[in-house]
Amino acid sequence: MTGQYVVTTGVVTAVAEGDVDYGYWIQNGTGPWTGIHVKDLTNVPAIGESVEVTGTVEEFFGDTRINNVSAFVNNGASTPVSPLSVGTAALNDEQFEGVLVSGTGAAQTELDSFNEWLLSDGSGDIVVNDVMFLYAPIVGTNYTVNGPLVFAFGTYRIEPRDGDVFTGLQELSDLGVSIFPNPVTEVLNIQRESAEPMRVQLFEMNGKMILDEVVT
Repeated sequence: MTGQYVVTTGVVTAVAEGDVDYGYWIQNGTGPWTGIHVKDLTNVPAIGESVEVTGTVEEFFGDTRINNVSAFVNNGASTPVSPLSVGTAALNDEQFEGVLVSGTGAAQTELDSFNEWLLSDGSGDIVVNDVMFLYAPIVGTNYTVNGPLVFAFGTYRIEPRDGDVFTGLQELSDLGVSIFPNPVTEVLNIQRESAEPMRVQLFEMNGKMILDEVVT
């Protein structure tokens, strides 16, 4: 639909405030082909809000997006979109472009000069970038990374939102912290070798913090 003037609706999944080249992402439904990047120089919606956007579809160096937004309607809070879990090699595909995705694997590299690093579950690498959130990984450590999938500079990359890189259990073990059972249904146990106070934050899959307190 490149070059066409469109009206579309979706739930906001990510916002790159202060970066005019990005704007925000919206999604209508779940699965492949349900998300779109919106370059909007005027409106700054919040994650989880339902919006209606009018603009022109364009391919910007391979990144499909809506530009030249001429009308914007914010319909208020809606049900947040949950990340779609996809293998790291499979993420290198246009069907997931603009979709809020989740990739799990081990860090293959440290940050490079572009503040990018590689994540792999063994099937192949996916790039993790820093438009909204910069994270310095430890090579070999397992992470789960959530964020919209973007195509730029010839590669697909996950753009994690603030706090959207989750540490693997091995790194927690290295810090003297154990969590059990995994998976958990009712009671989550957090055990630490030290009796010093520790700050615990618990997030839903959509990034919403539901617990933030200091425990011993």
